[in-house]
Amino acid sequence: MKMEQPIVIIGSPRSGTSLTAAVFAAHGVWTGVDRAPDQHNPFGYYENLMLSTYRMSMGHDGGMDPNTVLRLMELDGYKGGPWLLKHTPVTWRAWSSFQPQWVLVFRDVEDILQSRYRTWFWPNLTEVEHKVLIDTDHATMSSIKRHIGGTEIWPHEFCSGDDHSMKDAIEASGLVYDAEKARSCLHPEVWHSKVAV
Repeated sequence: MKMEQPIVIIGSPRSGTSLTAAVFAAHGVWTGVDRAPDQHNPFGYYENLMLSTYRMSMGHDGGMDPNTVLRLMELDGYKGGPWLLKHTPVTWRAWSSFQPQWVLVFRDVEDILQSRYRTWFWPNLTEVEHKVLIDTDHATMSSIKRHIGGTEIWPHEFCSGDDHSMKDAIEASGLVYDAEKARSCLHPEVWHSKVAV
């Protein structure tokens, strides 16, 4: 079986990567068996369990074997076609050899902080430590876009009714954008932002 190049969605935790991945999945992109929803992400994480476990076992700096990845995907039900991965920016080198379609998810720093505080995400970190991590994630994604390419998404724009960047990302991945499918993934009651929704 031929394995297509992956769509790799990266963003700082609590930036909207799960929402972005949900929109791709609604357009028929394979995700496999994912991390289960919980009270912090009630509509799912879209993080494939087998591939996440394999990546963690190999570290962040590469070493991902395409044959092993394909075998794991087949065990997980992959039958071909577009597929995605969702991770944090620090893991980007693990997938760079696959020459993926990069989808780079950005969100205002203060909105990310507030989301982390609401969900007790890494409660042992200080505000300064959170900001360093978020700024590092944003800098990594900006560098990927500048040197390699990729599509930038700001989910708060999508949540406020502007489909432009989401549509661009879907179409850059070779898919046909369906606004109704995309909007079915939006749950304003769990998306908090300074932007009115």
